[in-house]
Amino acid sequence: MKLEEQIESLVQQKKTSKARALIALFIRQQRAHKNVLFKASQWYRRLSLYKEGLRLVMQLGPFEPLATNDIKIRTAEFLSILGSNAYAVQLLSETTFQTTDDYEVAAGIYFAANDYAKALELFQKRLGLMPEADSYQGRLSQLSCADCLVQLDRIKEAILIAQNLLKKSREPLFLAICQQALGEYLARSGQPRKGLVWIQKSAQSFPGKKETYDHALLYRWLGYTSAQLGKKSEGRRHFAHSTKIIKKIGLREEIWLDNLRFEGELDLLTKKDEHRLQYFPGIPPVHKAQKLPLTLGPSNGLIKINLSSEEYAFKNEYFLGLPLEIKLLAYLRIAEAWGIGFELLKVLLWPREPNSYLQLEARLIQLLHRLKKKYQIVVLVKSKRAYLNKKDNKKIQIHIEDRSLLPSRMKKVFTAEEFREAYNLKKTQSLFWINHYLTQGKIQKIQKGPKTWYEIIERDEPA
Repeated sequence: MKLEEQIESLVQQKKTSKARALIALFIRQQRAHKNVLFKASQWYRRLSLYKEGLRLVMQLGPFEPLATNDIKIRTAEFLSILGSNAYAVQLLSETTFQTTDDYEVAAGIYFAANDYAKALELFQKRLGLMPEADSYQGRLSQLSCADCLVQLDRIKEAILIAQNLLKKSREPLFLAICQQALGEYLARSGQPRKGLVWIQKSAQSFPGKKETYDHALLYRWLGYTSAQLGKKSEGRRHFAHSTKIIKKIGLREEIWLDNLRFEGELDLLTKKDEHRLQYFPGIPPVHKAQKLPLTLGPSNGLIKINLSSEEYAFKNEYFLGLPLEIKLLAYLRIAEAWGIGFELLKVLLWPREPNSYLQLEARLIQLLHRLKKKYQIVVLVKSKRAYLNKKDNKKIQIHIEDRSLLPSRMKKVFTAEEFREAYNLKKTQSLFWINHYLTQGKIQKIQKGPKTWYEIIERDEPA
């Protein structure tokens, strides 16, 4: 049997250790040719070895202009699965989709990015390419379209799709997924009792004992309907179990944050946690509700950070512009006990550097060392998640608003020299910031004797 055939057989049998060893041998024998690396990456994908697969496709230059669609789409898929969905969206923006598989991957990525209209468009195009819309894959696509419709406030349409699919389906797993989806849609349309009936049916239909993503969703909607019906302690228990599954199998940050959002919607969170969740870094809001300003920590903190005015103070010395380690500290201060996963932190701190993805974890570790050395802040790391401990939380004050602000130490009328002294800026830095605020229309030049002065223009609306 040829080496490729041996590997294929092991992959199909999910014999991960043996397959991994032979894949490495295959790459060495073929001298890491591009086609070989791509083929090997897909074996890794099917074995759920996503990091290994990503390392291979990143060697193929997916962010280069001449990269093929296959390479871009598969790289985007790896990035999304690993939690760097924003990088995946960047790749897809320059990609042409051709096959049903292409559309499925792309639609899932846009759905994770909360771009439900785009996701619906792509799922519908995938469905249009299928010879039979009622095949197993076709019905999965129809259910994915229904998920998008729910997010677009078209719940009645989603309910009709799920009811229709239940009538024409017989496969136990698909029936369980469809029952759960119908229960979710009914609950979110204000019919929790009807929803709970279908969710409980799906709980009896899920095959196997191993807990998967589908089980995480099952417990989420059990929690949701229980809380809707006034059983809040039961609801909290189900949500907690859902989150436990999500974290155990390493799903994207957005998925367990959705649990928190739904808990907030059902008044299962404290007011403080609900407020913090509105500003959780890097996660686009589902609903554009008005955000109240958020301040955490003591006014006499060792480090005070204002994300909205891009300034910070350390030991009562003020600075304008936020270094990466200070941004990291601010994000972790908002997250508190929830922590933030490494994958999301990479996107937050280096949003324009997806092509450097494989080096970003090392850079992140360097920032953690810098926080310890310069600011005496020790960041706890567990299972690739970063947390601040309670002791250090008390040293840091963070302020953020849903708009940009002018620096707090900027006077109503000031000279460039006064501004420079207020923030320990060099002359070129001072001119950069002043030009920045002039361009934004937040300040204006005024002539006052031989010197040039600047005056703040009053603006109350969000920038």
